[in-house]
Amino acid sequence: MTEIDVRPNGTEPGVHQMLLYEALARARMREAEEAARNHRVIRQLLAGRRWAWLARYAAERAERARQVV
Repeated sequence: MTEIDVRPNGTEPGVHQMLLYEALARARMREAEEAARNHRVIRQLLAGRRWAWLARYAAERAERARQVV
């Protein structure tokens, strides 16, 4: 009978390297999700500013049209 090398979880050769890659992949995914969240907030802010500008422009134009009539 041959002797079997039994090691505790995560101590097999190469497992540490695999766990490192998994940790790096998770970190990159979290960074990408955070960047996407920040980008979405910025887009919403800019869209709000754009709509506010458009509403102000429309109100000023309507006021000018009222003064002419």
